[in-house]
Formats: sequence, structure tokens, C-alpha cells
Amino acid sequence: SAATEAWDAYHAFLVRNWVGRDCDHKIHCDRSALTLNICLHASPDLVGSTVGFYYPGPDPAQAPSESERAYTHVHRVGYAVAHSGQVWHKADMLTQGTRGSLIVWLRPKGQDCGACDAPVDKTW
Repeated sequence: SAATEAWDAYHAFLVRNWVGRDCDHKIHCDRSALTLNICLHASPDLVGSTVGFYYPGPDPAQAPSESERAYTHVHRVGYAVAHSGQVWHKADMLTQGTRGSLIVWLRPKGQDCGACDAPVDKTW
């Protein structure tokens, strides 16, 4: 379809979360025009590991504060959340269980990524 032909997936990676994993959960933007976060695994006892999305703060170049949270996404296996790479977001701390996701970064087909300044031949 025209919608799927309009995008290049140029970077993808797996994220695995478990209690005790040493990771930094900072509010950030992605180096993509569009990000897909696909939940591949969630243990039945999963608690936490949601994704928070934020309103921009007073300075759009600076990460907003936790008080600027606009929405919290709860993962479900087999479902994805799609968002602009330029939307501030962060993974929340996992306090019980395990979760795994596939993250895919996309940019307009045949174009440099205006959101991340990646040239069309750049991959990570």
C-alpha cells in the first residue's frame, strides 16, 4: 500500500527489561521520523515497564519534567505503539516480571531523516 511504501525502516533493536537490569530510564527523543514499539513478550506477573509520553516543556530542546507527562502506554503482547521520534518519552521502571520489545526507527523513503539529520544511506 502507499502508506507502507512511504517509509524506510533503517534501524531496529530489541529491548529486554527485567528486575535489576542496569539501565537508564531518561526522558528522550528518538533519532527517527517515526518509531514503532512492538511488544513481543510480557510475563504474566509484569508490573511497570510502561512508556510515558510528555508535553514539551518551556524549552523544546530540553527534556520536560515528569510533571509534563501527557499519557502512559501499557504494553500488550502483539500490539505496537507508533509515535513521532520527536515526541519526548521514556520507559518506566519495571518492578516485577519481564518484558521484551522490538523498536523500529523509520524515515520517509528515499529521503534524509529531517527529524534526526540521518542521510538516506545512514544506518545504525
